[in-house]
Amino acid sequence: MVRVEIAGEEHLPSRYRLSGNERELLGALFRRAISEFTPQLTRHGSVEVSVNILSEAEMAEINVQYRSEEGPTDVLSFPFWEDSGAFSPPLQAWPELPLGDILVCAEQVERNAADRGVSFLDEYILVIVHGFLHLIGFDHDTEEKERHMWSLQEGYANELKLLLEKSRSGESDPDIKGA
Repeated sequence: MVRVEIAGEEHLPSRYRLSGNERELLGALFRRAISEFTPQLTRHGSVEVSVNILSEAEMAEINVQYRSEEGPTDVLSFPFWEDSGAFSPPLQAWPELPLGDILVCAEQVERNAADRGVSFLDEYILVIVHGFLHLIGFDHDTEEKERHMWSLQEGYANELKLLLEKSRSGESDPDIKGA
């Protein structure tokens, strides 16, 4: 099981807040990604991912502090299990393993969505998936890694968008492939 905790949703319009069922869909998608790419994590009782929605000012402050970059960015990830830039989760099983924090700036996501000509929800989902991939060891520091990560994030984000559409339209029991 992957539990997704979301804090700071007061920074989002209510129509973009994920319901409990929608968070479960997100967790199921993350569980499938873990099974595919980091199966060693499946030995843990459960995995927790923290998503925090921040204001522009908060994100700008953190961006300067941790990346020495001025101004806000759309998403930052802080993996708990990284050693010298490599994904290195604990070897022993934990009852609940926290993977790390994904920080999202709603205002920046909104600007990016407008620039890309997509909905806020589409961009929001994309940055959460992007942040999650960082938590499980993916990076985009070379062209090859970037192509691979972008492909994965697009695929997972598109799948989640379809599941959320089904859920919000009242279609019964949307299912994650392979989860």
